[in-house]
Amino acid sequence: MRSFVAVLTIMAIAVASVHAQEHRPPTQTGGDVRQGVDWAAIEGIPWESQIDVTLRSGGRVRGQLQSVESSRLTLFPRMAGDLPRTVLRAEVSSVTVRRIATSFRTDGAPNPVHVGVVVGALAVGTSVVVGTRTGQRFSGTIQSIEPDRFTLGLGQNRAAEAIAFEDVSQIRRTRSNLKWGLGIGAAAFGLLVVNYLRMLSECGCS
Repeated sequence: MRSFVAVLTIMAIAVASVHAQEHRPPTQTGGDVRQGVDWAAIEGIPWESQIDVTLRSGGRVRGQLQSVESSRLTLFPRMAGDLPRTVLRAEVSSVTVRRIATSFRTDGAPNPVHVGVVVGALAVGTSVVVGTRTGQRFSGTIQSIEPDRFTLGLGQNRAAEAIAFEDVSQIRRTRSNLKWGLGIGAAAFGLLVVNYLRMLSECGCS
């Protein structure tokens, strides 16, 4: 499941949209049965991403993703003043990502999939501030992005720092660099996906 989430969420950045569509396998009687959306894909979307949720009733809810639990998701509606909206898993027909979050922060164990997607959305060349779960703090420019880590150029003749996604407790743009990055090209994302699959195959992750 972890490999599927990693690949799907990384590809979601490249196309700025991910659809978790309904599965309809045949029943024993030959008919169709709704099995719901692929919740693992939704769990791989970083919090604070802008999403559209299409409901099975035909309605739509838009807003900023706040949290995802096993049976529901919560988002802040786009209209100022509206209260957070909780949508049950059984109500969801599909989810479209409109904009990937470009910041990450947690007080608990970091989610490396979320961190990897956020770093990819920030893109090479973006100046960021990074905090680690061991209390270290770095300020520099993203130089490269690997399947499980990224390299931060620190400047002033200092050696670059390789930081694993699983060690990141916080990352955001520096205040002097608030423009959206151009993002990583589709070819780079393809390579990233291949590397993810190779890495997960070698370590026996599922």
